[in-house]
Formats: sequence, C-alpha cells, structure tokens
Amino acid sequence: MTEPYAPDSACLARLTRVATSLAAPATADALATVLRFTALARERVGVARFDRPWLMVVIEGRKRLAVHGRALTIDPGVVAVVPGGVEADIENLTSAATGRYLALCVEILADASAMVAARAPELAVPHGVGGFEGSQVHLVDGDRASLDALAHFAEGVVSGDVHPTLLAHRLEGALLALLLAHRGAQAHRALAPGDVVLALRSLVRRDLAQRWAAPAIARTLGTSEATLRRRLAEQHTSLRRVLAEERMALARTLLADGRHTVAEVAHRCGYESASRFARQFERHWGAGPSRLRGTAPTMRETGATA
Repeated sequence: MTEPYAPDSACLARLTRVATSLAAPATADALATVLRFTALARERVGVARFDRPWLMVVIEGRKRLAVHGRALTIDPGVVAVVPGGVEADIENLTSAATGRYLALCVEILADASAMVAARAPELAVPHGVGGFEGSQVHLVDGDRASLDALAHFAEGVVSGDVHPTLLAHRLEGALLALLLAHRGAQAHRALAPGDVVLALRSLVRRDLAQRWAAPAIARTLGTSEATLRRRLAEQHTSLRRVLAEERMALARTLLADGRHTVAEVAHRCGYESASRFARQFERHWGAGPSRLRGTAPTMRETGATA
C-alpha cells in the first residue's frame, strides 16, 4: 500500500490555524481571496470551472480532481496550482484519523505571471500562473519554505491589517517558493535516471528536518517506489541509509560550529527526540554529540585526503 506524502507537521498546524480562523472568505482587494473548505463526509462536488487561478492545499483528508481525463489526488501538504479556465470534476475525502476534510485555498485576482516576472523574469513563462505553465494543473509537494510562505500570506489576508503592498510581496514570495520547489523536483527527475543516489542526496539535502517518505521521494524523482528501492539496492544502499548518512553529516557540521545545542541540531536533522538523535549520532560517529560539540571533523570523517 502506498503511503501519502508526509509534509512538515508544524507547517500543517500553522495552515490549520489559518483555515479554522476563517469564518467567511477573506479578500485583499484586487489581489486574492482566501477560502476554507470543510466536509465531515465524503463529498462529490461535481464539475466546477475555475475562472481565475487557484492555489489549493489540503490539510486533512484528500481531494480528487479529474481534469481532461487526467486523475489527480491531492494529499495533505500538496499544493495544487490550478490555472484559470480549467474545468475539473471534484471529490473531497475525509481523513480516517480526524473524520474531516479541510483545505485552504487562494483565488488569485492579480496577474500572477506579471508579479513573478517583475521579481524573477528568468522564471516567468507566457500565459502561465506565476511561472507555472498555464495548460495544466500542477501538484507541488509543499516543502517548509513554500507552505510557510503560503500560510504567511493567508494570515495577512485574514488579519486584515497588513498593508496591500506587503501582502503583494507575500503572495509573490509564496508563488516563487512553490515554483522553486516545483522546478527543483523537475531537476531531480532529470538527474535520477543517471545517478539515483546522487539525485536522492541532492533532494533530501534541501531540508533534512522534513519527514521524508518513500512514496513522496519516488514521485519527486519521477519513478515508482519499487523501482527506486531496487535501483538503490543495486548500488548497495537504501533510502534509510542515505537519509541517515546525510543527517549525520549535517549534524557533525552543525555541532562542530559550537553555536547550536544538541537539541537544536537534532531538530534540524529531522529528529523529534534528542535522546534518539544522540544514540544514532554515537552509533555513526563513535562518540556522543556533546563530546564532539565544538570540535572540527577530522580529515577521515570528512573523507578528505592530504
């Protein structure tokens, strides 16, 4: 059974707070409208037309879209970038854990492409949505930067006390963060056929605090989970091993700096428990993190040669 993409729990909690604070749609004039959608049972919405571009992030449950014969499933933390003019058959599914479907959506009223072109012209595309091709719906596995940027913008709209110019900058930032996450995933897909281990290392280094799940990694690299595991095994490694190696390398670097506590390093390396992190660190490096804090890695540890 395929597991869903596992986004950062703190980001989802922040998006939940924004969504549940919405009593009614909140609009920033000529910029965007922020909406909340909820359901307590499976809901078949039917065919709907999106006259303007939308950003849709599911927080609890799942959303299914059928667009031009293409079936899409939006899991929690995945952001759907929907161009204007698209018609989609929509179904909302509740979470088995909470019994609720919850999504936060942004209807973009401004010219998203012009906003991105003004800030980063090299990323803009003609007739697109903030740098995304306008011919199809795009699904972006939201990383911490993009989900936080989206929540930050929505918070400003909902509060009603943020200057319009600042709100415009926040929307630009959210669009750019989503676009960079999307372009990064495309780059990893291009790299994966040549060297899957290098592609995997490059991907997880973006955010080692993230709860990387095998299905999301495989999807980002443009392959199936079974094929990914097989290709890693052919190179005598595994997802678990690569993640552990990258996390331990980052931990050693951060501890050598001496400015971070063991708990801070554990969190940045994806460990919720500092004691579990300490045990893993000692198994990997042969000494506990407190002992090596403030000491530079040796040439043997870094793999360097004289």
